[in-house]
Amino acid sequence: MSKKTTWIIVGAVVLVAIVAGVLVATNTSSNSGSGHSQNAGRTATQASNSSSGNMSDMSRTAVATDTVQIKDYMFDPMSITVKVGTTVTWTNKDAVGHTVTADNPSGDSPSSQLLAQGESYKFTFTKAGTYSVHCNPHPYMKQTITVTE
Repeated sequence: MSKKTTWIIVGAVVLVAIVAGVLVATNTSSNSGSGHSQNAGRTATQASNSSSGNMSDMSRTAVATDTVQIKDYMFDPMSITVKVGTTVTWTNKDAVGHTVTADNPSGDSPSSQLLAQGESYKFTFTKAGTYSVHCNPHPYMKQTITVTE
């Protein structure tokens, strides 16, 4: 093997190591402080998108709406406010299945089956209060629904 070939191979190995280091550092910093990876089970692109800025596209404050999209492994908006008697519709836009499951299940809280892409679930809130929901297959997906009189 010539010196030139050896240096090309060494350069390629160094480049791969640098790229891998950047990817690991990016993933580690986006998950710091969470205690665990909230991106587990997601593709690198999905994890990078949600941790690198697409969260700004998602509502962080309560929004008065009765329509929720499940996309990019998140409820959008993440917090909503509705009045008693409102029917909220969740629609799964992801290619994987999701649920809408109350953290504290009761007859007055949502509980969907596994929703395939394009499927929707509707629930009518009959009592005022604050409801926290999550996705069973992806428990880091959370949403808060505030129901007012």
